[in-house]
Amino acid sequence: MEELFKVLFIFIICATAGYLLEVVYRSIKSRQFVNPGFLVGPSLPIYGIGGVTLYYLCSINLSFIQNTIIRIIFLMLICTIAMTIIEYILGLISLKFFKNRLWDYSDRWGNIQGLICPLFSLVWGVCCLFFYYLIYPILLNISSNVYTNIFLIFMIGIYFGIFIVDFVYSLKILAKLRSYAVKFKEYFNFENLKISAKKLFAKRRFFNNFKLNERILKFVEERKNKTNRLQVNNILQEEVPDETNIIVG
Repeated sequence: MEELFKVLFIFIICATAGYLLEVVYRSIKSRQFVNPGFLVGPSLPIYGIGGVTLYYLCSINLSFIQNTIIRIIFLMLICTIAMTIIEYILGLISLKFFKNRLWDYSDRWGNIQGLICPLFSLVWGVCCLFFYYLIYPILLNISSNVYTNIFLIFMIGIYFGIFIVDFVYSLKILAKLRSYAVKFKEYFNFENLKISAKKLFAKRRFFNNFKLNERILKFVEERKNKTNRLQVNNILQEEVPDETNIIVG
């Protein structure tokens, strides 16, 4: 039980930190606020899973490697491989099962299905070093005392209660969007959908953005009866001018 609470705590910290990083990066890139991922709340599960994986990889005793530089290179290598595999598997599940492309590296050299590429694998490697020297010692110290801290246990319970509701709700949205994608034999870029729907409902009050996923669903379902893909794209482009196509082939 103690180990379970440690894993949950690390997942929360990394999933939330990853979300904040992606918000900053994607918002600057798009020059507008972007809520990354498929969840409504501030959490990116891929970072949570990756963070837990990195934590336990960093916990491996590598004292059998005498040379410090070689030991660090070896740790960086296995962490990079692990994170790349996680990125590929989760991206493939989203792409093949939900028809939703969460990210696209198709324009990057050496990419595989647009899901992984050497450049971002290298980025993962640098992040692993940053994690090992700066984040891991802090997490090791705090996570070791989670089980004895009633407040942290309470907060973990609250977080995952909200997380599960958000996750189930978002999966239902993705499942319905998947049926539309299958019909037209295309893939969705969920983030483009959110940006487009936000523009379409720009006159609504800010707090109504919490209902953005419902609007996305309504936005798409209103066009389910359109059987010609070109007609559908034309309609979307007319209603959301100067926006990247909602459907990504």
